Amino acid sequence: YTGTSVLDMALVNRFFNLELNYMPGEQEEKVLCKRCGIKSEDAKNIVKVAGTVRNLFAKGELSASVSTRETIAVAELVGDGFPVYQALELTLLPQFEGTDTDGERSVVRSCFMAV
Repeated sequence: YTGTSVLDMALVNRFFNLELNYMPGEQEEKVLCKRCGIKSEDAKNIVKVAGTVRNLFAKGELSASVSTRETIAVAELVGDGFPVYQALELTLLPQFEGTDTDGERSVVRSCFMAV
């Protein structure tokens, strides 16, 4: 809707905005393990990559961050048998512009190298 029209201020005033921080890494790992049934090591790798991308976003080096919803999506693929690296590629890379060797996509891909 907001892609084609501006939200009416009367509608906007009906919402209460909350600013939330990401949960601590150890807690996010537990959520991924419990919710998706993945190994602790895989959850740590997913959260590590997400943390790196979040830090780059906070520094203004990337135009988007990684939400907990997206780490859960990665973990669900891992739970379904995908390797962590491939699950990260499939879930996170489409959010970023560029190619595998240029632009934001290459920066995000370099964050996967620790996995």
